[in-house]
Parts: sequence; structure tokens; C-alpha cells
Amino acid sequence: MDLTSQPWQQARALCQSGMQQLALTADAQQLDQLIAYLQVMLVWNRSYNLTAVREPVQAVSKHLLDSMSIVSWLADGPGLDAGSGAGLPGIPLAIIRPEQRWLLLDSNGKKVRFLRHVCRQLQLRNVTVMQQRLEQLQPQQVAADWRPVQIVTRALAPIRKQCEWALPWLQQGSRLLAMVGELAGDEELQLPAGLGIVASIALQTGNSAQDQRRHRHLLIIAQPGDSE
Repeated sequence: MDLTSQPWQQARALCQSGMQQLALTADAQQLDQLIAYLQVMLVWNRSYNLTAVREPVQAVSKHLLDSMSIVSWLADGPGLDAGSGAGLPGIPLAIIRPEQRWLLLDSNGKKVRFLRHVCRQLQLRNVTVMQQRLEQLQPQQVAADWRPVQIVTRALAPIRKQCEWALPWLQQGSRLLAMVGELAGDEELQLPAGLGIVASIALQTGNSAQDQRRHRHLLIIAQPGDSE
């Protein structure tokens, strides 16, 4: 694919303007990496079925800006993207936060191969990819300097399930940052004992027209006493 073609130029411009609405800054190299990531995704998508999105401009709104909408709520320290799939939200977060280490976790071998290819192509040295399920991953399997202070998910599973899978990490002080759709209203009641919702945020995607049609929330879940 040609970065100079009109669709990709439009995608790059939308990404830049959307990030400005999110109060995020990126240099030219980071913007190029974000767009190059989408290019690789759409090429591999022909064989690997990574996303239902086929158009560059839509991919910017639905994938890049959506993923980066949680940047303001990230803590310093490593992050774990559970059920990363095509690398969302982990890859965009790793690009925009190059000082932060990211562990991308997925159980699907094809998706893991794609993620490793992306990391090589974009030279993302702050990313490690593992083929593993969150519920099977134990803290001792992760090097100390990569152990996450936060686990991020994007429409992974019901909130209670996510909390159960992440419990060994949450019990050690990590937080779960779960990107979900419209809230049901009883999310907190469904949490396992010992956990609570410390913040519930209505996210902005950086694209006002898109925001009117889509609803995304971020739930930050941790042990009691861990407040914003």
C-alpha cells in the first residue's frame, strides 16, 4: 500500500486531528508508525480475518483513536493488553507511549504471528508478545521489569469474567482498565469480592461525529483503597 495515496493521506490527517481532540501529541515518526500499523493490518486481514473494518479512514476512528482514548488514565509502568487480537489497544498505546513497556497477550496463533510481525516491521522494542490466555498467565511467568501495573482490555468478556481472570494480578496491586460498550448499570454488583470500580469514564474517540453514534466507557477496577 502507498502512504501517499488519497485514502491513506486522509487517514493520516484524521489521525492527527483526532489526537489533537484527545489532547495527545505525536511526532511525524509516531504518526507514520500508526498508519503503517493499519496498512499491515489491512494487508494481513485478507488472510487472517483480523478486523471487519476494511477502509483506512474507518480504521483510524474505530481502531486507532478508540484505542488511544484511554491514554490519560494510564499509570506509569508496564501494561498488559489481554486478548490483544490485532493489537488493539496495545499497539497504538505502545506507539504513543514509547517509554512504556507493553505485553501483548493472545491465545490465537495466527494473531500472535501477526503481532510479532508488526513489532518487527515497526521496530517496537517496548513490546513483547506471548501466546497465552490471561486466566492461565501467572505473575512468575513474566519478568519483573515487565510485570504490569495495569491490564487493558477492549470488549474482551463480561466484566466479572475479566476480573476473575486478572485476579492474581489485581491482588498484587495491578488495575484492570476495561473498555466496554454501554453500561448495564449493575456492573459493580457483578464484581468478585475484594474488587471495586474506582472510576467509570465516558470516553471520547477524538471524532465528534463518531461519538454521536457509538458509546464507549472505561471501567477502572482495583482493590478497595486504590483510588484515582
